Amino acid sequence: MNIKILLSLYLGLFLLTVVMMTDLERERSRQQSAFNQSVDLPEEQLGMVNAEKFYENVAMAGARHQAILDIEYLQRLYAQATDLLGLTDSASISRGTSIYQNIFSQDLQASFYGSSINTTRKSGINDWLELVTSSLGPMGPTQHLIGTQVVDITELKIDDAGNILKGEAMMKSYLQAWHTLPDQKVWLALGTYHSKVRFSDGKWKIWQMDLELTVDETRQISD
Repeated sequence: MNIKILLSLYLGLFLLTVVMMTDLERERSRQQSAFNQSVDLPEEQLGMVNAEKFYENVAMAGARHQAILDIEYLQRLYAQATDLLGLTDSASISRGTSIYQNIFSQDLQASFYGSSINTTRKSGINDWLELVTSSLGPMGPTQHLIGTQVVDITELKIDDAGNILKGEAMMKSYLQAWHTLPDQKVWLALGTYHSKVRFSDGKWKIWQMDLELTVDETRQISD
């Protein structure tokens, strides 16, 4: 076989190899492109889902934080109102009554109990008001101090804007109360408020409150 024929065969084989490799590379590129397109869409969707979930978590965290602050403040307002109700002037009693109406549900269930006293139960805001005013009225000024507070939110639903739609919670609040008595005496009481609250008509309100008396003492006021 002459040299020209051999060179032609080798050249043909070389060109055929180049064509086959080129086609193989094109096919590989096409498959990779198709794979990338199939992966990109789920990643975008996953990103959107993650962003929505992140916003929901942030909105819920913000709503829970604000709810805890609002719930804690209910018991602090109660302490302020109770001191006002212990005074004898009509303006103070009116202010205290107004605060009670704002922080309590109309279906309030309240009680006062302890190891050394008989349990007293009242239903409704007016019944609890009567108990407080009749008990504190004969005394002098009082001061109810709210200390440690712990809120446990048991249910919380929010809308897309993060506004609370529905909620339930329980709260413990430590109490230290000073009551001035006749004959230069003072009655000191330590206790715990066990309160249940719900979100209704756009605000948190206490619907059950049980005051547990832990210890009390009557002492003479020093001159």
